[in-house]
Amino acid sequence: MTINLDASRLKTDVDFARQGRQTGDFRLRPSDNSKALGYHPVPVFCLQNGEGPTLVVTGGTHGDEFEGPAAILRLMHRLDLEKLNGRLIMFPALNAPAVKASLRCSPLDDGNLNRAFPGDADGSPTEQIAYLIEHCILPGADAAIDIHSGGRASEFVPLSMYVPSTGELGERNRALADAFRAPYCWVMGVGNDNRTVNSAAERQGVPMFATELGGGGNVNTEYVRLACDGILRVLQSLGMWQAPLVAATQATTYFRIPATDFTLFAPRDGLFVPAKTPGSRFSKGEAVGDIYSIFEPEREPCTLVAPHSSLMISQTRYGQVERGDFLMQLSDEIS
Repeated sequence: MTINLDASRLKTDVDFARQGRQTGDFRLRPSDNSKALGYHPVPVFCLQNGEGPTLVVTGGTHGDEFEGPAAILRLMHRLDLEKLNGRLIMFPALNAPAVKASLRCSPLDDGNLNRAFPGDADGSPTEQIAYLIEHCILPGADAAIDIHSGGRASEFVPLSMYVPSTGELGERNRALADAFRAPYCWVMGVGNDNRTVNSAAERQGVPMFATELGGGGNVNTEYVRLACDGILRVLQSLGMWQAPLVAATQATTYFRIPATDFTLFAPRDGLFVPAKTPGSRFSKGEAVGDIYSIFEPEREPCTLVAPHSSLMISQTRYGQVERGDFLMQLSDEIS
């Protein structure tokens, strides 16, 4: 499938029709105080062997989530091109200014790339990156993966997540997530945002899934391995990888978030002490954590309870929280 970059302001010397292994940059040129006449490099890898399908893999959509960049860089250097059948396009730092600053959002415009789709070819730097992906890269893809983790703000169980779109697209989304074989899989529904890479792919009719792999703003070696192995399994499922793979040993637990009250927020300022870690289960009414007032130590702690029997898939990485801060994501197991 053809990659047509004519409508994007971001240009590159990478030839997406060429066989072999290429590395290069998309040139983001805001012409502002950060780069008056130069450009911010958005690195891209293109590996092509034969005439098979095209898989696009993105990491660094949020700039403080490093498992995706680490997995993509590892694959770029270790993948045997002769065993590939098709084209693998990988962005290790999609929101490159944010990755360089180790920030969730871009320091150029405070843009959250995973809330910027469908983007704008003439918009802010973040909107220009979103436009490139949705309108130029994804139309040339047969499948896509967007690798996230919790970043500095939160910690997730290792999961894949897909949108159960209607018809064949939903089935293909599920098949890709199944091939990745994360320990957990989020069947998205409540809270799904139409400004994400998932929604961009849905609008373009491209099957895809995303991940959340731990968090904390560092690099979890085990989750990098999981991501590399999972991407190879996806390549194999698409007929793009010819070498034998070690099968995933764990079964996948599928879950959904059926209502907004499965997301818990801080009702007041204080020190949040969670009762359990991600991957734990709660009974309805069981205490999930306490908020203590550090500077009013005589004040009684606020105990939060689970509104439903549920599986905890993520929680905040922050100790001190303010009213309205995210605390914990609960979910309802499907299988």
